[in-house]
Amino acid sequence: MRKGIKDTETALMNIISSEISTSRTNNDYISDVYEKGLASVDGYKTSEKYSWQSDVNIPEFFSSYITEASITATQYFQTRDFVEVYLEGDRPEDKKKCDATKILINKILNRKDLYYFQKLMRATSIRQLAGVVYLLCWWEQETVTTKDIEQEDQIVPGTDTEPPRIVSIPKTVTKEHIIKDCFNCDVVDPRNVFVSPEYAYSIQEKRYVIIRHEKSYNDLVKDKERCNYFSLDKVKALKPQAETETAHESYNKDTRYVFPEVTYPLYDVYERYGKFWSIVHEKDKYGIPVRISPGIDPQGNPLDNAELIETIITFVKSGSTYILIRFDPQRYVTSKNIPYRPIVRGLYYIHPTRSEGTTDTDFSINLQEAINDTINISNDRVMLATFPAFKMRKYGDIDPSELVYHLTSLYFSKTP
Repeated sequence: MRKGIKDTETALMNIISSEISTSRTNNDYISDVYEKGLASVDGYKTSEKYSWQSDVNIPEFFSSYITEASITATQYFQTRDFVEVYLEGDRPEDKKKCDATKILINKILNRKDLYYFQKLMRATSIRQLAGVVYLLCWWEQETVTTKDIEQEDQIVPGTDTEPPRIVSIPKTVTKEHIIKDCFNCDVVDPRNVFVSPEYAYSIQEKRYVIIRHEKSYNDLVKDKERCNYFSLDKVKALKPQAETETAHESYNKDTRYVFPEVTYPLYDVYERYGKFWSIVHEKDKYGIPVRISPGIDPQGNPLDNAELIETIITFVKSGSTYILIRFDPQRYVTSKNIPYRPIVRGLYYIHPTRSEGTTDTDFSINLQEAINDTINISNDRVMLATFPAFKMRKYGDIDPSELVYHLTSLYFSKTP
């Protein structure tokens, strides 16, 4: 039985790894445009040059980039009142409901620990450079249980000489206090998002969306109950590299920070959102699956009693090792009990064939390079005119670094 489960997990991992490999290739265009934009914003060279050539960067692209960011910040954050709620109903209570909803959303966005300003500005920048941005959303809830002493009134029956009376008796009561119960989100680097290639008007319509994270073993243990993780003992036995694929291919690709020894190991964690063949073992009172298992055979074919339902599949990758740690039905549902993915996709421009949109970064970079080349060619021409070049034999026994330019004056005297 155990061998059959292992074979099924292997087939599941093969399917998802194939999806990631395909999506990684399809994502090359977005990654390339995004990295060109980042290089221009950071003032790096956008094309290869010889060491002697001038490399002055005229920040035209950065000027437009920072201008758009400042416009967004000024228009959106000049007040703490971020949203308006559109009133559609005409009943007396509809106006009060809209006002209450507006207050609730604004209070959520004004939370200090949400970092809403930084996240929105980062999302706007990524969308401008890459043409698409993704936000992963979730709900946070923390409670604490306390034992409080409360006074409970009890009636003491009367006697022949005394009337009935009320006596307060202390009683220990266990209470659950809500510490945190709110919405949260985070911006995802587009190089860590792998989606199916078909055109879709919403991220909810994609066949699958796979998001890559960087997590430690302690992070996985902390989220074990909330995310229903399993097989974490196998994860703990892994020997990960100091630098994960997440770091190497996204935030550390250009900065190249040096990581310390593996005293705080991190793992590449992949989360797949999308429909998958599953065996449903239990449903809630609304008919939503709450407990499932993979509905494929060891060859990856769907079983006869399998259903295609919205799932969250999570696995840890270290080198060539894949460990499945979650196979759950999607827990987020709409008011009509329809499962949905807690992912938001934002586009810069709508493209006729690419559902991930497009941006003017690629065209702006070409103009930026043309401006830089014009200035640098002029500088190179001045330098060549100022410092004469010498033609040497290819295999001559002369070290070019030992050549020194001298300015000499010629004096002519008239012979008597």
